[in-house]
Amino acid sequence: MKQAPDEGQKSSPRPPFSVLYVDDEEELVDFMASELELEGYHVHRAFNGNEAIAILNAQSIDVVISDARMPEADGFTLLQFAKGQNVKRPFILMLTGGDAAEEIEAFDLGAEALFSKPFEIDLVLQKVKDLLRPDALVRGLGPAASVMGKLELSFYSFAAASADQKINIGRGGMFIHVPGPLPILGQEIEFKVSFDDQNFSPLGGRAVCRWHRPEGQKLPRGAGYEFLGMDESSYRCLTSLLADYPSGAFIPKT
Repeated sequence: MKQAPDEGQKSSPRPPFSVLYVDDEEELVDFMASELELEGYHVHRAFNGNEAIAILNAQSIDVVISDARMPEADGFTLLQFAKGQNVKRPFILMLTGGDAAEEIEAFDLGAEALFSKPFEIDLVLQKVKDLLRPDALVRGLGPAASVMGKLELSFYSFAAASADQKINIGRGGMFIHVPGPLPILGQEIEFKVSFDDQNFSPLGGRAVCRWHRPEGQKLPRGAGYEFLGMDESSYRCLTSLLADYPSGAFIPKT
């Protein structure tokens, strides 16, 4: 006969999450590894992309944080390799110089977060914590920004609209064609996207503009929005869309 567990008995704690930190600046790697270890993470260190790839092949890694510009396989090469292994494993990319084209490409390749060097350590640590919460997107409906834009779009079908490059959905955001003035970078919006063919329920919530692109770059004019939060109904719609139209992109570039 099984005995009821004691009230004070607890289940075995989860092993610490593992983080791979990659940069060719050894002092920065050691410093950030120490900061992450203080937060309770198990940290693997690598000093170029090839070393990082070897670790990903040999170890179970929960989050990758990497510099973009490194010798022996750069951060973009590492990002593609890591997402080829596991598209859902969070990847944070550190950029230098604020190149908008690099930002768009990184989100399209699947990076969940970008930081520009020099970065604020506390923001990076908070982002790691957020990315490891499986319900972060639904729980993201906290207090709204004081000034928010509004975006309401309606299409006959997602398939037709994406084929016409009017909209595309990624794992964490969306590309929207913008015929008029481009949105302000960093501006938060309330959005609602509906489809007349009723294959999907409306998708709505809050988002922030991460990039915008004018005409003349061989890609459609538009903006990339990261989802900040949505209710359960919209989250189910997003899940259904991604099941029917899988995407490795976090925010698609088209």
